[in-house]
Amino acid sequence: MNIKRLGLFGLVCLGAMLGHAAPTHLVAGEIELRSKRELIQKFIDSTLPNLSSAAEIPDSFEDFWEQERRSAFDQLVKEEQLNPDKLQEVINRYVYTGQKPLPDPDIVELIERDLKVLERDPARKRVQEKVIDLVETCIRGMAA
Repeated sequence: MNIKRLGLFGLVCLGAMLGHAAPTHLVAGEIELRSKRELIQKFIDSTLPNLSSAAEIPDSFEDFWEQERRSAFDQLVKEEQLNPDKLQEVINRYVYTGQKPLPDPDIVELIERDLKVLERDPARKRVQEKVIDLVETCIRGMAA
């Protein structure tokens, strides 16, 4: 887990545990955390009230984040009918190289359903955007 981000997140959570309004505006000010704001707020609302001490925050947050990442991955595979193994390869390559996946060949190879000619370009762009969003929201800056 990225300590800098967990440190900021820990402060947000600690404030919330002490009864202060969750200062998610701090998250909004961090460019790399803006896409994560909704999930952080979800953690604060759903998981934080069940914790008995601030010491539980890091492990609980990491478990929560992994569940959300897995859920987003599975949802993308199901919604767009993608090959999960190929999707994981594209994600790994994107995270490792920093190069966004290309609509062709990267994204085309993920899609398992037959696309009509007029569906191909919009489907490639839509899936590409969803893959990039998944990485930016659930993986980049949050991986162990």
